[in-house]
Amino acid sequence: MNRVITSDNYLAGGLAFVVHLLLFAALVLGVSWKRLPDMPVYADMWRDLPTPTPLRPALKPTARSVAAEAEPTAKADIAMQAKAAHQHETEQKLAEAKKRQEEAQRRQLAEEMKRLEQARLSQEAKQLQQRQAQERQAVEQKRQAQDKARKNIDAMLAAQTAQELNQESQDIRKRATASARARAVADYISRIQQKIRGELHLPVNLQGNPEAVYRVDMLPNGEVIRVTQARSSRQPAYDQEVERAIWKASPLPLPPDRDLAAEFRTGLELKFRPHDR
Repeated sequence: MNRVITSDNYLAGGLAFVVHLLLFAALVLGVSWKRLPDMPVYADMWRDLPTPTPLRPALKPTARSVAAEAEPTAKADIAMQAKAAHQHETEQKLAEAKKRQEEAQRRQLAEEMKRLEQARLSQEAKQLQQRQAQERQAVEQKRQAQDKARKNIDAMLAAQTAQELNQESQDIRKRATASARARAVADYISRIQQKIRGELHLPVNLQGNPEAVYRVDMLPNGEVIRVTQARSSRQPAYDQEVERAIWKASPLPLPPDRDLAAEFRTGLELKFRPHDR
């Protein structure tokens, strides 16, 4: 028949083992392992066996005999006390030495921890200084870049402003020159017209205030070389009188400026109304 081993069998076996183990421990711990002090051993040596003496009646012990018997025991107790005191003193010294050693180890450990902490703080301070130096360098580089960009922008704005001012000045000069030129042209056209009007005789049958327009070509000295009618006044007598007056007023006045005078010499357009002054 097969025997089935279950968890209950394991549990029972384990409990039995624990009980035996506890019993063994109690036996071991119950035995006093204290070492007794070494006592002197006395031995009597006999050459021959003594003659037996008859038994005497027991005597009542005296105080001296009791003291004599108790003396070895007292000496043994004193020796044991002295040994115990010495052992206690030794143990106390060992405990104090161990305590001093542990205290020295704690101080050494505390100093080592303090040194490591100081080293860590010094390293962190050094890293912080390096980061701050890098940040300051980055800020300085950024500031320099901004200053450079600002200077470039200022230079560009200054150049642009100078260019605009120069262009505006040129425009002003051109406008002034053009205005002066236009005034000069208008002035000399007026002079030319005034001279021609001085030679103009109006027809007796002139009606209204008709306008006759002629183009005049001249030599550099103002002498007229060609007169071309650009637009008729629709009164032939007036047109003929205007053309005659142009030829009669030659040479016409020209500006002293050679370039400006060149504009008058070819195709100068002149308008005449009989009642305009």
